[in-house]
Amino acid sequence: MWYDKLIQNNSLKQLYKDVPALTDVEINQISLKRDGAEVSIIFELPVYPDNPPAKWNDCNTVSVEISFFVIRLRIGTKGRLYARGYRHFFPRW
Repeated sequence: MWYDKLIQNNSLKQLYKDVPALTDVEINQISLKRDGAEVSIIFELPVYPDNPPAKWNDCNTVSVEISFFVIRLRIGTKGRLYARGYRHFFPRW
């Protein structure tokens, strides 16, 4: 599943018995940081959690932010740019 690729995915696994697929998600924001190699995406999951925290009593949706950070860039043959990075999950609560 998509969340297995994330470094910090324990929150999602605690919220859902089966974490929903990334189909029919509503993307709220895509951000490119100009001072660093980072891309962030904020989206709403299509299914409300099975195990929401008590403080979410008045809530009806879950927003998720995933950030992609580049930790190494290199120029390959013929001027191609290669990037290796990692992904973070940031719960939006």
